[in-house]
Amino acid sequence: MKSENQCSEEGIHLTVHPNRLIRHVDKRLMSYNIEMTEVTGGTFWKSYTREQIAGTAEFPSVTSFTDVTAMPELMEHYPPIDLYNKRLRALTKALGPAWIRVSGTWATKTYYDFEGVTGGKAPAGYSNVLTREQWMGVLDFAAYVGAKLLISVSNCAGDTLMGDRWS
Repeated sequence: MKSENQCSEEGIHLTVHPNRLIRHVDKRLMSYNIEMTEVTGGTFWKSYTREQIAGTAEFPSVTSFTDVTAMPELMEHYPPIDLYNKRLRALTKALGPAWIRVSGTWATKTYYDFEGVTGGKAPAGYSNVLTREQWMGVLDFAAYVGAKLLISVSNCAGDTLMGDRWS
């Protein structure tokens, strides 16, 4: 005799409309990430070439795995994205309510320079600088598309080196 959990040779029977609500899901279930380097500009992973995608070209050898953000053979410099771009905003808004996560490995090495004291140069121990203007762009973008925002903050050698400044 088969138990109710076993399927017969005829197949499994499913109820399409459950008799009771199982769970409420946040309307912001769909979420996406904007890499901090997209906001600040800077070095990030190179795009694959058509030949690499097709499997007809080699991938560069990596010389060191000590720091994922410092593999020059796999990196290239990108300018910041334009979070005021009308097409980007329209397409993103059409996704509906979401959480936007501004983070990534590079976010942990980003100096938040809202007072403009660095002149755009990352202090020792940091790799990137997030300006007040860029941060305001993130906030404006999130508000425009109706998103809630999650961020990653620095967690790098620069925090230790700057420790006396925060005391």
